[in-house]
Amino acid sequence: MTPTESVTVPPATKPSLPWSQIAWFGVLLLVCYAPVLLRMGNDWMIDEDMGHGFFVPAVSLYLVWIRREELAARTYEPFLPGLALVLLGGFQLFAATLGVELFLARTAFIVSLAGAVLTLGGVKLVRDLAFPLFLLVFMVPLPSII
Repeated sequence: MTPTESVTVPPATKPSLPWSQIAWFGVLLLVCYAPVLLRMGNDWMIDEDMGHGFFVPAVSLYLVWIRREELAARTYEPFLPGLALVLLGGFQLFAATLGVELFLARTAFIVSLAGAVLTLGGVKLVRDLAFPLFLLVFMVPLPSII
């Protein structure tokens, strides 16, 4: 190696989450499921048995927030077949809307959210966020027939 040649060392990059993609998926989920989420929030206010529904998403987000540094330090690979789960949630919402079935429409949001997490971060991210995602099941009111 001659003195005029220089060795370039790639800078150490800190792994980062795909914030723009997370924002897009978040906005799209909120837009698609806004009527369902608003109706569910209304049911939380009216039904005495579902008063805890407001706290479940907050607790779930808090659990993710306290692990944010650990999650940001890990590297996640996108998993495009996870879009199939997002589409399954979309079809579930469509079928529930046609059949006027609130329980299916509300659980479709959780299915689509899990699919978005799977798409953006792969199985590793779903495993890391399994408990906060599971907690969201408790925010969905049971069907009145039960």
